[in-house]
Amino acid sequence: MRERVHEEVELTKRRSGWPVAKTLAALGVSRRTYYRWVREKAWAKEGDSAPIRPIQPYEALPEEKAVVREYALRHPELRHRELAWRMVDAEVAYLSPSTVYRVLKSENLVCPWRRRTKRRREEEEKAKRPNEVWATDLKYVAVGDRNYYLVCFLDEYSRYIVYHELLLSMDGLSVSIAAQAALETLPTDAEGKLREKPAIRSDNGGCYISREFGGVLDEHGLNHRRIKPHCPEENGTMERANRTIDEALEGEELTNYLEGVREGG
Repeated sequence: MRERVHEEVELTKRRSGWPVAKTLAALGVSRRTYYRWVREKAWAKEGDSAPIRPIQPYEALPEEKAVVREYALRHPELRHRELAWRMVDAEVAYLSPSTVYRVLKSENLVCPWRRRTKRRREEEEKAKRPNEVWATDLKYVAVGDRNYYLVCFLDEYSRYIVYHELLLSMDGLSVSIAAQAALETLPTDAEGKLREKPAIRSDNGGCYISREFGGVLDEHGLNHRRIKPHCPEENGTMERANRTIDEALEGEELTNYLEGVREGG
């Protein structure tokens, strides 16, 4: 049955141009089940292929190792890559950077690499009530032959996306207009001021550090909490929401901007 469904999907796509989702709906097969079948078929093919024998690394000769050690001790400021090419230029040894690295490591001449530790947010940093902290991020959405940009504002306490919009551009002006629209969903007092003022958590993208975006936050007296560079886990709730969106769009073939807006709704 799996092969039959796959054949029908491919045949319908060639003959009528129907997207995969439309054909599966007519056949009464869910997209999640269909793509699970496709992955299982791909894994089965990989399992049938002959195992690839690993390539053994080149082993330097004892005299080459001695030369590398001596040269490295005379030039402790050089890293292994530059050291390898310097020795080639000086006609000292002709070894690849990876081989030089193995030699240096065996001689205990390589400083151990310190892996960056992930910083987890402390309990006091987490939202304890609705509209206390909003997370925001942008993600690419393929529509036809080009990419658009989906911006979302998510309440960290309830995990509810309070506002989203499919943008044509990810510049500061476009994102600041979307931020203003998101803030307009909050209740206001008689003077039109926000009753609740959520802190905005974002990464350090150009649109979020722009003058326009900062101006919107300043106008409403909101705090901007930018995460540490290269630490997306600090904006984990929004990153997980983006993953959920990707899973929901899996198999969708959006052909134009209006269709993308409609699917996003």
